[in-house]
Amino acid sequence: MRAPAERMGCCSDLIGRDLTRVRPSGRVLSPLTWAMLGGLLVAALVLAALRIDLLRVRYGLAQAVKQEKVLLEERRSLEAEREALRAPGRLADIAGEAGLTRPRQILRLERLGATRP
Repeated sequence: MRAPAERMGCCSDLIGRDLTRVRPSGRVLSPLTWAMLGGLLVAALVLAALRIDLLRVRYGLAQAVKQEKVLLEERRSLEAEREALRAPGRLADIAGEAGLTRPRQILRLERLGATRP
């Protein structure tokens, strides 16, 4: 029969050792590796910030395009309304309702001392 330490297998080399001086069996990263990991983290954060900013700009641009379409449609509507208000037939009807008629005679007055070309 085996001794209890031998049955454990993994712990047999630890018997009688001062564990305060034993290094952990895991790998320790060098300062260069930590610096590279830190740089990678900073680069990832900068990239994420740029992507978020790009999305914000795209949404703003889409909103501006929508507003431009609305304003162009409003402009077309106002120009059509202006042309309808300026229509000669409409103005003649309004003048007739107000009691205005076409002039029978037009008199041209000239300034004193002015010469004709």
